[in-house]
Amino acid sequence: MTTVDLVFPVGGESLPTDHAYLLYSALSRAVPDFHTPDGGLRFAPINGEPAGPGVLRLFRPTPARPHFSSVLRVRAASDRIETAFPLSGRALPVGEHSIRLGPPRVEQLQPVPTLRAGFVTFKDFGIPCQRSVRRHPELAARRNMPREEEPAHFIETAARRLKELKIEAEPGIPRNEKGARAGEPRRRIVHIKGKKIVGYPLIVQGLMADESIRLQEVGLGGRTRIGCGFFVPYRERAP
Repeated sequence: MTTVDLVFPVGGESLPTDHAYLLYSALSRAVPDFHTPDGGLRFAPINGEPAGPGVLRLFRPTPARPHFSSVLRVRAASDRIETAFPLSGRALPVGEHSIRLGPPRVEQLQPVPTLRAGFVTFKDFGIPCQRSVRRHPELAARRNMPREEEPAHFIETAARRLKELKIEAEPGIPRNEKGARAGEPRRRIVHIKGKKIVGYPLIVQGLMADESIRLQEVGLGGRTRIGCGFFVPYRERAP
């Protein structure tokens, strides 16, 4: 069965930068299949531009770019996409913000050689908190891992998980381009039910056509129903 994307234009002013779980909750209330493990619906967090601490400004159409806007991308098998049709025209509260979704267009997955995901996380990487060690004593050895070793451990984990999917490609973490952490791997934290989840954006290069489609179809890592591990074609930023 073919997997496709439903791409909804998003109307509104802004969203929290960390909005994946809030959006997941809103989508699940509107379409319960987002919440059920076998519902077959995944989504990517909505795109926008930074507008101050913790705030994401949504892109809006302009006379020069009348079709340019922020979008909600929902991924599903082609025989399941109609499940998400009720989102069209729907207003959704996302925390203290509100958005409205327009009529969607259907896009086929593209077998491109380079994909990116805005946030990927794995259960078995990084420096565990004390609570995790109490629940999983086997993680104690990682408590003393230096923070600077975390990105390398993340890449090792990503490469191993890709091989489990029979994907032989090169994962990498984009680096901060400016600020005090310029040049460092771009570490991110999202909040889910009050819990901090550590992860990184990920770029995967050197994909064969079938590998590219497979990675887009299944995603990578944990929390994939909450917007994590969602891959789209990578595009270089304009200089």
